[in-house]
Amino acid sequence: MVDEQPIIEIKDLHIRFQDREKVNHAVKGISFSVKKGETLAIVGESGSGKSVTAMAMTRLLPPPPACTLEGEIRFGEENMLEIPVQRLRDIRGKDIAYIFQEPSSSLNPYFTIGDQIAESIKMHRPEVGKRDIKDEVIRALDLVGIRDADTRYKDFPHQMSGGMKQRVMIAMALACEPKILVADEPTTALDVTIQAQIMDLMGELKTKLDMAIILITHNFGIVDGIADDIVVMYRGDVVETGETGKVLANPQHAYTQALINCIPKLGVEQERLEVIDHEALLSGNP
Repeated sequence: MVDEQPIIEIKDLHIRFQDREKVNHAVKGISFSVKKGETLAIVGESGSGKSVTAMAMTRLLPPPPACTLEGEIRFGEENMLEIPVQRLRDIRGKDIAYIFQEPSSSLNPYFTIGDQIAESIKMHRPEVGKRDIKDEVIRALDLVGIRDADTRYKDFPHQMSGGMKQRVMIAMALACEPKILVADEPTTALDVTIQAQIMDLMGELKTKLDMAIILITHNFGIVDGIADDIVVMYRGDVVETGETGKVLANPQHAYTQALINCIPKLGVEQERLEVIDHEALLSGNP
């Protein structure tokens, strides 16, 4: 059941990147919140500010002057933009865990998947004794549907398919029992069947573990059925928010409609997919 109080709340967040010539205002005063047990999808094209917003939640972006953050990111009673670095390290991975879009680049090829999950448990769950860590690794692998987990934990990343590696990344995140799981394009580079399996898995785990999920994606096609609410971002701004079903059925912003029109439709003959006309959107005449 979804709690009434937000587990994380972003208020008037600005993100600016500084280079030698200019300042890039990447995120422009956005606000939204996520409740316990809720899945929020942040949808938009590459460059819209989705991923940097997610990374800003635990200050994973470069420190000033390369990047400056303004506003509030409230996690419980704490403002993530003001707390000490040591406290941030406690929260990263433990309370707020991330799944990134390329599991092959996130997993170390020189260590077994069991060793890598175990390292995460050692770092964030010191209460787990050395003798119990292996059991916790196997439990995490079982949780994400990896068969024969008691033997597969000895495998190296190259011995697994892309879908299996993504399941390992989810297992690594969940092994620390986070309150919020941030999934940044978790189905990129996976075929459609595996995409569906990963999204179904995340939905099942959210219910089982009663955690919040923030899903970062450019694809409206994967949010229906898993996301409770949607935030649509365009060039650093939030242009539309609402319940998933209502947004998909009756989008209010031209950019949201354009993204939905880009989704191939079963049973409908299309010579070409829709192309988003950015000039028209920026001029206000889509």
